[in-house]
Amino acid sequence: MSKTKKTQLAQTAGEEKEFGFSFEALKEHSKDLFGVKPEILEGALFYIKHQPITKTEAKKHIDAFLSKEV
Repeated sequence: MSKTKKTQLAQTAGEEKEFGFSFEALKEHSKDLFGVKPEILEGALFYIKHQPITKTEAKKHIDAFLSKEV
């Protein structure tokens, strides 16, 4: 096996799958998980409330929401 092939296999084996959480579960623990109020989470995830979302995706949406110009 080539060196690049081994590296690719090692990277794929090391990746962990994140679990998707409901909006309500993330909202309930928004202060602990992201350091923001539930209202901020509601605004950031307004268009994707009805689908499971990972903590990493939620954090990206929150950061984008907070960096928007008003």
